[in-house]
Amino acid sequence: MVQSPEVSNQKETLQAPSYKYVRRNAEDGTAFALSTAQTPKYINFSPNDVQNVSEHILKFDNLVTAPGAGLFSHVHVDKLPIDAAQLLTSGGFPLAQLNNLDIASKTLRYLYTSAEEYRNRQPLVSAATVATAVLRTISHCQPATVPPSTAIAANTANSQYIRQSGAVSGIALTVATGSVGDMFSQHLNTSAANAALGFTTEVKLKDLMPATLCSVNKNFYFGGSETIQLKLLFSPYTKLGSKSDTVTHPASTPTDLVGWSISDLHLLCCVERNLHNIDLAMSAFARGVSHIVPYVEEKGSAPGTDTSGSVSYMFNLATGQNLLRVHTTAYNTANSGRLAGCVENVNGALITDIQTQIGSNLLQSQKLNVADGSWYRYLKMYYCKSALNSERMALVHWCHTDQIASASDSTMWNEENVKDSGFELESNVTQIYTANFDKTAVSAAVVSFFVFQRTLVMGPGVAPRFE
Repeated sequence: MVQSPEVSNQKETLQAPSYKYVRRNAEDGTAFALSTAQTPKYINFSPNDVQNVSEHILKFDNLVTAPGAGLFSHVHVDKLPIDAAQLLTSGGFPLAQLNNLDIASKTLRYLYTSAEEYRNRQPLVSAATVATAVLRTISHCQPATVPPSTAIAANTANSQYIRQSGAVSGIALTVATGSVGDMFSQHLNTSAANAALGFTTEVKLKDLMPATLCSVNKNFYFGGSETIQLKLLFSPYTKLGSKSDTVTHPASTPTDLVGWSISDLHLLCCVERNLHNIDLAMSAFARGVSHIVPYVEEKGSAPGTDTSGSVSYMFNLATGQNLLRVHTTAYNTANSGRLAGCVENVNGALITDIQTQIGSNLLQSQKLNVADGSWYRYLKMYYCKSALNSERMALVHWCHTDQIASASDSTMWNEENVKDSGFELESNVTQIYTANFDKTAVSAAVVSFFVFQRTLVMGPGVAPRFE
């Protein structure tokens, strides 16, 4: 069986890639309205192409239609309108999955993005009118140190707003405070009555599903007869919608949210054009090929308003070959002040301290306190080159990491040779990971993302599967 460069030490023979984008529309229609429940949508990859999945671009337009008396459009803190995503074979076998994607988009996405790449991204590209304005990646924004308006400060600490100025529709978007490149958007707010709000979401799969097969920067060929499908669960509009009877920031959850429309849902598949590279990938597939890829499992707990809690997860060789790292984060469950789903943990607002272990072996010698800075000092070497390269950013997008595979920083986690690294799992031996934490009385939930190393096997007549 031919092995990919991550598995073998053979010299890399790929030439410089030459990519083009091939559009693939959603299978069951590109336009739909968010409802009170999750909306599943499916997009198939280009079936006969050699492709770099990490560079695929998911793109769709968002529209809140013009109301009557005013418009308050709400986007949860740093949130894409997608709750979960899976990469599936034609037989329904999951090659990658994030079932808490809305939380991962606020935490892991920053951790796996280099500070340089983050700074060079432009989250807001303003067009001539609100209706055609483009917010390229809402969840790649960063917070201000002060709220933009004292009138709404009580409900918007550490948040920024994009608002429309003027009294008529079709006015250009203006940034309330800070620079465009440093925009953190919890809410999209327009002060004009009868004004529609439209924007485009554009996100690469490596950002949508970090720490999965979708984040590995290399060419894949799945075989011309195998259909790979991206399944998306769009959020209900009760999480993301508009309040149509006021332009004032509400003190609590509005009860009359209006649905949000999605249109032009499609995937731009990044397809290889270099004939040498195409021949290499297809020839390897013809002989049978294996790829080492990361795979995420998730486990959560709901401590609510309790002041302590834990997350425990049992795993063994059936889960993956090696445990590479664990990411644990907490988020608000109450919606007071429109904060449901917020992961901000400045001054220990959610989690005050944390300590983790595998079996009886403690991974830290003592509890790490968030407010006194000991937690960030412990993780700084891993976070230093990522978008979480400051304590402020790390606290706003709070995520505790147990890095088990190596001492490299997070921007290299999808590039390093991870063979025989991490916590190696043995047959018929079950391990238990536990995160113990103290917290405030704020109602919160906690979720841990477990990143395992798995070997993906493919070949003629063999549907993609993990060994």
